Amino acid sequence: MQYDFSDIDRIIARHLEGDATPAEQELLQAWLCQSEGNRAYFSALVDAPKPDVNKAWEKFAQHMQQEEPVKVKRILWHYSNTVVRYAAIAVLLIGISVFTWIRFGNSSQAIQVIAENTQVQAQEHTLQDNSTVHLNTNSKIAYIGTYGKGKRELKLEGEAFFDVSASGNGQFLVHAEETLIKDIGTSFNVQAYPESDSVIVFVQSGEVQFYAKDNDGILVLAGETGIYNKRTKTFIHLKSGESNVTISSTKLFVFKDKPLSEAVAIINKEYNVLIAIGDSTAAKQTISVTFDNESIEEIVEVIGETMHLNVAQKDSTYLLKKK
Repeated sequence: MQYDFSDIDRIIARHLEGDATPAEQELLQAWLCQSEGNRAYFSALVDAPKPDVNKAWEKFAQHMQQEEPVKVKRILWHYSNTVVRYAAIAVLLIGISVFTWIRFGNSSQAIQVIAENTQVQAQEHTLQDNSTVHLNTNSKIAYIGTYGKGKRELKLEGEAFFDVSASGNGQFLVHAEETLIKDIGTSFNVQAYPESDSVIVFVQSGEVQFYAKDNDGILVLAGETGIYNKRTKTFIHLKSGESNVTISSTKLFVFKDKPLSEAVAIINKEYNVLIAIGDSTAAKQTISVTFDNESIEEIVEVIGETMHLNVAQKDSTYLLKKK
């Protein structure tokens, strides 16, 4: 059975007010079953603070009575139940718009939140075109406009790995902070946290165009990394096999399959500390990780967790040893 979801926001509002008809309830259930993004959007609205419609309506009525007291009195007496009901729907629909505006900022196109991950582990989500997204913790993603009809456009805040379906309709475009990543048949990882000074893209397969509105950017191929510095508005291109980059001014480190001993030596030099590795086997193992203007305490903690090592500290010395 084919459903028309073009009026779904009004139906959600009627459902939350307890006025939805059986047919509208059936359509709402069909829409919820359509995708996880729809269910996340609905849940967010259900959990959002409800407006005090009666209080809002009283203020509106008082204002109108000051202008034309006799006329308004008649209108309210005859249509009070109907008007209050539709006022509730109007207020709720305004709340829906404000909700998406606050979460992802001003946009000329409709934005529908797909998922927000506040868990410790990454979460996998399937998009409408069967592309998959592995959303990292403290990250969220949303559709921009109508997804799949001539274009596939997303907005990311945080970090996610994308495995793009080649059968999708239209180009695949990810907005990440002030940059854009245009897929050219690929799988890639994007790291774009608001508090970070950089946006980092690593391409696992295929290629992407990594650019900004006022900068043509770079073409990043499989095995390569692209880095955009939000302070200098510049791109850095790491070719395949270039496993390390260090930007001292912003304390940015990108390690890819780097021996732990070499990575630690670079960090020691930049932070003027001593990180010692008390396990010769661990020192030879490689590490792939990105640090972007993080404190030395955070860096050592991440290394310990990644390499399964305990951390002991004394003054400015950190000892990594086997658990």
